[in-house]
Amino acid sequence: GRMWRALQQLPEDLYEEAVQSRPEAVPEPLLFHQRYSSEIFENLNEEERRRLQVFQNLMYVRYPHAAEKARNPEKFWIPENQIVSRQKEAAMMKMKIKKR
Repeated sequence: GRMWRALQQLPEDLYEEAVQSRPEAVPEPLLFHQRYSSEIFENLNEEERRRLQVFQNLMYVRYPHAAEKARNPEKFWIPENQIVSRQKEAAMMKMKIKKR
C-alpha cells in the first residue's frame, strides 16, 4: 500500500539501495518490553499474574513456531508465485470435488 508507493517515489538512485537494505534492529534496551516489563509486572496482583501466565501458555500452545520465526524469519518466507489466495484455493478445492 502506502509504503510501496513511497518506495516507488524515491529518486531512482536511492530506490535500489532502499529495496536491498535491511531495516536496523531497535537496540534491546529501548524495546518497550525491556524498559517497562518489570514495572508493569510488579504492579500486577496475583490473579492478574496467573491470567498473564495462562495467556502466555495458550499463546505458546497456539503458536509454537513464534520463537523460531523470530530467530529465523527467512525459513517462513515463500516465493510470491507460490502464494494462493483463499478464494483461489476454495475454487481449486471445488474443482477437485467436481472431477470425482
